[in-house]
This record gives sequence, C-alpha cells and structure tokens, in this order.
Amino acid sequence: MTTTQNELPANVIDARAFFGNIEITARIRTREVAPVAAPAPAVDFPFHAALFAVNIDKVPVMATDRCIPRKEQAALARKLLSKLGIKGVSITAPNYSMAQSVNVQMPRRTDYLDDRLLMADLLLRCPARTANTEARSKLLQILGAAFPNHDDRSDSQSDYFDYCWSVNC
Repeated sequence: MTTTQNELPANVIDARAFFGNIEITARIRTREVAPVAAPAPAVDFPFHAALFAVNIDKVPVMATDRCIPRKEQAALARKLLSKLGIKGVSITAPNYSMAQSVNVQMPRRTDYLDDRLLMADLLLRCPARTANTEARSKLLQILGAAFPNHDDRSDSQSDYFDYCWSVNC
C-alpha cells in the first residue's frame, strides 16, 4: 500500500488531528569541547610545591605514642604542617561513634586534561591525577616520619582495623 505525504493509512492516528496544528521542531544538543591545554606541572600548584619541598629526613618527630587521642593527634599534625609551611590541609578528628582515624583532606589539582576521562588507561595517565596521587603518598610519608609508631603493624591480630590516618585528596 502506498500513501502520499498528506494521506495516512487507516490504522494510523494523525497527530495533527489529535493535537491540533502544532509545529514540531527538534533541537540537537551538542556539547562544545574547548581545546585542551597542557596542564601546568605539579610544582606550579602551591600546595604540591610546598609539599615536595619538604625533606623527609628533617621532619620532626611529633609523638612516639601509638595510642594518643585523636584530637591531640590532629592538633599535633596541624602544628607539624604549619611548621613545615604546608597550607590548605584540613585535619579533623571526627566525633562519631565508630571513628578510628584522623581525617586529612588535602587540596588537589583539578586541571584534568578532559572531564570525559572515564577510561581507566586515560585516567591513569592524567598528569593532575598522577600529581595528586604522588602528593598523597608524600603527605603519608611526612606523617609517618612525624608519628613513627602510627605505622606499626606488629600485632596482626588487632592491627587490621587500627589505622591512624585517613588521607583523602
């Protein structure tokens, strides 16, 4: 059965008759992607520059006690970072019932190559992500040098849940 442009088969409802004379337009939504600029090196980010300038061997020991209260541990960590000239780190001792660690939130680079980096291989090669991971490792090294007994895992029966720092970037 052939139909012309204006006539429809009998079993098809004409939308124009049902809805009246409406004009249907379609808009195609496109996302404009700006050209990708090369990200700045990690040293240009002030937090990373200050963090990587710290010599681990010269970090002062703040406490040797493994079981100091979280609030004291957080205060000592804040004091340590201010001595070392590292700014922008949020150190909090949570007050909820099952709290076990001191939360350390560090600033991070957000100048990713593209916000569509969802594939793992591209994400792993992103310079900003790599710099954030290296900065987290460096901060953990600094905290490990300042609180040497906090990384003691000699008692395998009880140390599986007992960690002292929760560093997020």
